[in-house]
Amino acid sequence: MIRMETAWTIADQLWRLAGVKSWLTWLIEMYIHPEYTVLDLGCGNGYATSAIACKKMVGVDAWEPAKDLYHSEFILGDIRNITRLVEAKSFDVVLCLDVIEHLEQEDAHHLLKNVGKIAKERSIIFTPSVFTDNQDHTEDPKCWAFGNEFNIHKSLWTVADLEKYHYDAWKPGHPSKRYQYDYVVAAKDHTRGLS
Repeated sequence: MIRMETAWTIADQLWRLAGVKSWLTWLIEMYIHPEYTVLDLGCGNGYATSAIACKKMVGVDAWEPAKDLYHSEFILGDIRNITRLVEAKSFDVVLCLDVIEHLEQEDAHHLLKNVGKIAKERSIIFTPSVFTDNQDHTEDPKCWAFGNEFNIHKSLWTVADLEKYHYDAWKPGHPSKRYQYDYVVAAKDHTRGLS
C-alpha cells in the first residue's frame, strides 16, 4: 500500500509536469509576499516551507532534533505558549502546516487565539480531515519524525471547525475537481479584526 505522503508528492509532481501549480504553491504565492516575515509553528523538518521566498522565516518546534533539520532561524519551544516566545504582531504571516491535529482540542483552541495576536496580516492552517494517530511516523526509523513524541495526532479539524474561528476554509481538490484530498486548508486575514 502506498503511503499518503508519497501519493501526495507523486500527484503534486505530475501536476507540475502538466504545468499545473500545486495548491500549496498557489497558496504561498497568493498569501506570502517576498517582503513578509513568516512564523512557521510546529515546523518539524521545514519541508513544507523550505521554498518560501520571504524576508525572514522563523520556525518553532518543541522537538529538539528539529533545530538541526530546519532550514532557517529556529526557536526551541512549546507552541502552546507561543505568546511567551514571540512578541505580539511580530510576524506578517503565521503558518500552522500539519500542526493543530497534534494538539488536544483545548490546546489548539488556545493556539488559534494566540495566532491572531502574533499575525499582522494573515495565518494559514493545513490539517488532515481524516483522523489517524500518526504513530507509524514516530516508530519508523526511516522517517524524519522517528522518536518525535509531539508528532502523534490528538484531534481532528473540519472546515466548519475552522470557520468558527473566522477562517476561510476548504478542502483542496485535484484540478479536474474529481478528487478531494483528505486535508483542510484555511486562511485568515487578520487585518479585518476578527478573532
